[in-house]
Amino acid sequence: MKALIRWGAALGLALGATLGGVSIVPQSAIALPEEEIVEKLQSVPVYTIVNAEGIPLPASNTETQETLIPIFIDRGSAEQKLGELRSANPELASQVSIRPVSMAEVYKLEQENASNAEAPSFAYIPTDEQVQSALSVLQAQGQNLQGFPGVPMFVARGGEEQGYLTIERDGERIIPVFFEKEQIDQVIDRFGQEQPDLASTVNIDVVPLQNLIGALREGNEEELRNIVIVPTTESLQLLRQQQQGGN
Repeated sequence: MKALIRWGAALGLALGATLGGVSIVPQSAIALPEEEIVEKLQSVPVYTIVNAEGIPLPASNTETQETLIPIFIDRGSAEQKLGELRSANPELASQVSIRPVSMAEVYKLEQENASNAEAPSFAYIPTDEQVQSALSVLQAQGQNLQGFPGVPMFVARGGEEQGYLTIERDGERIIPVFFEKEQIDQVIDRFGQEQPDLASTVNIDVVPLQNLIGALREGNEEELRNIVIVPTTESLQLLRQQQQGGN
């Protein structure tokens, strides 16, 4: 069935505050259950560098001296870092590798370690290309930023009420949120072809990944259930290859 693009009602949550923190939620707010959050993150591959025992390699934040576990959104970024590690220490060449993991697994470990001050933190690593795309979008909107706080996520809104873009999938309306601006540009282009009278109303919001996850945990909007995080183009290709291999 052809995907139909529409504009849903605006969400009153962290998505609306492009770079702000997650909104303070009244005690009566109903956040998504943990199992629903895990389900949303389950199909999103991310990448980490592990040693021969399969344990992720930590890194040190030079500013805070904090021990971090880098989690790469893009496999190419992980491969670049792996190459740097092997060049700096050739003995590591046969002992380290890239392992794809589900973002849900990272999320669950974060929650389990939340009260453990000695546990390393996870740091999602964006690609330079998407950070620059995010800054370009924000600068075009009048925000002059020197950097972006975290991994940028792109979501479109438009129409008279500036509602968030929704797509029909399997008979349900979903709000897609993308890691890559190129992905959302394709959807916006298709929307412009289907509804040219509304094409000029389209805007892109850029949201830090951690704000988005925080909104899923603490927000009180029913439409949070409709949010779908779309993996990168590279990860989608990997998922298709795995599905074909399993057939």
